[in-house]
Amino acid sequence: MSEVALILAGHGSHIRHETAGIVWQYVDQLRQLGAAYEVTACFWKEQPAYFEVLDTVTAPTIVIVPVFLADGYFTQSVIPAELGLDEASRTTWRGKQTVHLTRPLGGHPGLADIIQKRTQQALKVTNFPKAQTAVVIIGHGTKRNSNSRATTQRQVTQLQWAGIVAEVLDAYLDDEPSIASIYQRTAAPCIIAIPYLLAEGSHTTVDIPQALKFAAQQATSKKAIYYTEPIGVEENIYQYILDLAHAAGVELSPTPSNGEWDNFPRYGHQAFIDAVREQGSMQFGRLLVSMAEVYPIGTTTSANAITVQTPDTLRQIVRERPFRPLATSADLPQGWRCLVPNPQSLPSIVETIYPGAIAAWARAKEGQFTAERFSAAIARQKGLFRQAERLSKEDIQTNIEHICRGCIRTPLWYADAPKDNYIIPCKAPCNMWLSKSISRERTKAQ
Repeated sequence: MSEVALILAGHGSHIRHETAGIVWQYVDQLRQLGAAYEVTACFWKEQPAYFEVLDTVTAPTIVIVPVFLADGYFTQSVIPAELGLDEASRTTWRGKQTVHLTRPLGGHPGLADIIQKRTQQALKVTNFPKAQTAVVIIGHGTKRNSNSRATTQRQVTQLQWAGIVAEVLDAYLDDEPSIASIYQRTAAPCIIAIPYLLAEGSHTTVDIPQALKFAAQQATSKKAIYYTEPIGVEENIYQYILDLAHAAGVELSPTPSNGEWDNFPRYGHQAFIDAVREQGSMQFGRLLVSMAEVYPIGTTTSANAITVQTPDTLRQIVRERPFRPLATSADLPQGWRCLVPNPQSLPSIVETIYPGAIAAWARAKEGQFTAERFSAAIARQKGLFRQAERLSKEDIQTNIEHICRGCIRTPLWYADAPKDNYIIPCKAPCNMWLSKSISRERTKAQ
């Protein structure tokens, strides 16, 4: 297999696990397929963050696939800025590494097939008459970038050309026309609503259903409506990701992996294995790590602990039950242990729990870790988080004391490195820190 790192850039959430969870499902599929030497993900609102993910991979060729359905604000502005990519080009040279940014997932022609499939399935289940049925494709949209609607509108046009139903409309969560306008915009008595979104997150399970319910309450005539699954749950999405990488000029040669824990990002992995082997047992964050098993501090290795054997199961325990949007928060769930099948699997297990942490730890030990100044981190922000530039030095220090103390990482972007061999440094203020800091300042101002 050629040494290529494949990185999926998603959005993530502070509210629901499904938003990033669907991206991790794609990652698991691609790792098991052996799609690339290293496969991982990065997120706007979760870990690893956009700004740190390139530090975790070693391959000379890196391909980043934005797992977004719209080619708009995030794909054109946020992702290039956060990853330090050339916004005028799809290729950036980073030292000895070449970084390719592909078109977003929403640009793949196969998504039109999924929408047609959703429509046909809905017609079969509901027995709606085709001539009396309208399909509404609901995109996210944003007023910050008019291009965000273009992908949804293209899907509307393609479904219209297919001639499956009488009418096809678009609507948006955060743009016009709104979801509430659906009942006024079509005379069709039957409506199929297809969320043009990836995951079964808060938008698809709460926001859109509430908007549809409100629209129905305001309507002058009753209509039958059928709401489908989001398109991202299709099993073959991973193939579209490979297609986008190929279209960007990156040749991937899938090779069957050696197991569930193969094809993880590799920076610092051998150093981590050597450190654990030398010490026998090592504390890393809130973990106790040995060559035999990994488990959280406070959990015994008794038969009462759940034994975990796969990345997906481990991720469910440490990330979803309950949802922990900040993977490195100190409140690691108890009552489980993960057996280490072979030495090379050990860093992959820890990477699943603390994405990006081993690379940061290794760079710190090598003297190669470089934190980003607070002012520089804020300068690359494109939206809401630019407000953090108003924070005073006293505000920043106070927020670090209140927010960062709940995290296993040390904020070297505003503090001297402690003399600790097991330091897990933080490169820059994360999205969670920025969000909470701005919220704290708003509360003070009231």
